[in-house]
Amino acid sequence: MTEVSCNLFSMYTVGGMGNESRLKAQGNYASARKNIVEREPKGSYLACPDVFDRLVPFWQLHLYFSCNGRPDFYADVMERMRRRPDAGTGNDSVRNQFEFVKLCCDMGQLDLTDFFDKWGFFWVGTLTVDDYGKFNITITQEMVDETRSYIAKKRYQKPSADLTQIEEERSAGPQGRPRFPTQGAIAPAGESAHVRGSHRAGPHPVGLRVADELGLEEIELQVPLQLLADVSCQADAHGPVHDFGVRHRGSA
Repeated sequence: MTEVSCNLFSMYTVGGMGNESRLKAQGNYASARKNIVEREPKGSYLACPDVFDRLVPFWQLHLYFSCNGRPDFYADVMERMRRRPDAGTGNDSVRNQFEFVKLCCDMGQLDLTDFFDKWGFFWVGTLTVDDYGKFNITITQEMVDETRSYIAKKRYQKPSADLTQIEEERSAGPQGRPRFPTQGAIAPAGESAHVRGSHRAGPHPVGLRVADELGLEEIELQVPLQLLADVSCQADAHGPVHDFGVRHRGSA
């Protein structure tokens, strides 16, 4: 994960400088979903040869929590990981993967097991990872079960949206319909969703669209979003936080 985790900081810097996301520009969201989420038979994200495809789930967590009032999500997770001993080193370093899953759920106060499962974090088997050295790692069902049990006991709610579909900007889906979601969050009918934050700098508006195949009305907003952080890690708000309501088709 060395090459993947270091690129998190590169993504922050690119966004802070006002440049387009490399994941978006290279089409990694689509390729990562094809090569990892939709792969049959299911495999570990660690087996994917493209380091930027492997980066996608980690960046999606940043996008989701940033849009829901937690732009410092990774800072909090990393500080927690720094303060605890390694769960394993060398071939046993994969145990840290499950500590990361637990911490993300704890810091986000959400049950993210569906998200991590889709990205292959709970795949069971043995594989060789070549990342600044070769490691032969084994993921056991016991590791997976212990992690799931830990999270289940917390009784966290699950996210209201499929985090594997999050991207920085609006992207057309089948028949021109947008993928769900692209940026933002879904609230139950009659409630408000709170949208804040984007990795993208600058005063220019970023298109938002939230659509639900189960019947929620499409919503499209053009709003200036808050810059997460510049290269010196200082917040720089270019626009207000926007609230918007969600209603079913046919409702008043």
